[in-house]
Amino acid sequence: MSIKEALDKLRTGEENPSEPIQVQDTFIVEEPKSDRGKIYALGRHRLLCGDNSIPYSVRHLFKDTQIDLCFTSPPYLNARTYGVNVTRNTWSSMMNYAFAGYPFKDDAQILVNLGMIHIDCEVQPYWNDWIPVMNQQGWRWFGMYIWDKLSGLPKGDDGRLWTSHELIFHLNKKARNLNKTHLCLSPGMLKVRSNSVRERLGKYRQKKGFLKPHAETRVEDSIIRVSREVIGFEHPAVFNYKLASKIIEIFTQPNEIVLDQFCGSGSTIVACEQTGRIGYGIEIQPEYCDIIRKRWAWEAHGKGCDWEKLTPVWDKI
Repeated sequence: MSIKEALDKLRTGEENPSEPIQVQDTFIVEEPKSDRGKIYALGRHRLLCGDNSIPYSVRHLFKDTQIDLCFTSPPYLNARTYGVNVTRNTWSSMMNYAFAGYPFKDDAQILVNLGMIHIDCEVQPYWNDWIPVMNQQGWRWFGMYIWDKLSGLPKGDDGRLWTSHELIFHLNKKARNLNKTHLCLSPGMLKVRSNSVRERLGKYRQKKGFLKPHAETRVEDSIIRVSREVIGFEHPAVFNYKLASKIIEIFTQPNEIVLDQFCGSGSTIVACEQTGRIGYGIEIQPEYCDIIRKRWAWEAHGKGCDWEKLTPVWDKI
């Protein structure tokens, strides 16, 4: 099925929107070339094909490297099974170990993208068991943001508005100064007719006709507006690399280290390549590791390049 055919079926109601869109694309790999237990070099980025909860594997991947930012998008409870029957208990167990034992810097930031899940007509706050465990590991729940995907996927009339957003959880131990990445509409000096200046005893006086500086950029607000990406990777939950790029540019500087331990189709690695950061990814499924390696190679060296040769084994566990 092509991308156009898949979207047409969604619009006409012939396709179940809760199921992943399956489309044809040259990124699809029939027989995995990647092997578990191997670390692949994607330029200066690294990809471990293995389990993100095994401390020895994590130490072997990072060696003396420390992490500045973790941006990841794990499975949303039972929405994407990846071949495993995920319940709230198994999801919590997976998440409880997914951040332990990693060499985070003192001011490292963790941002986790999660989607809304409904079971028996009720919202499932499946993250409630995970947050206290992160607190015990020294992480505080610092912020909550909205990923506005700009448009909702068509669905049946179940009484709910179409979902066009997902959640981004922000955890840290120490805050960082944010990069001002949002472009202002009218940078420069603006002439303001009046402005209230507070005096003693709560009174106000007016200053008229003065010039007020207006910066070229500012800190992003808590609603991050990036459209969803419908592409043909053989992966059930590809998120837009532009979302990863935006998060990375807000919270890190060039050449800093970014972790994605649920690397999936490699959007974070691609975003690191484009923004000049160094990405470290972990993905347990060999077929998805192939997609990540191929996707990075095509981004860095052009479509049709020899992705296996360009992403060699760097180390073994």
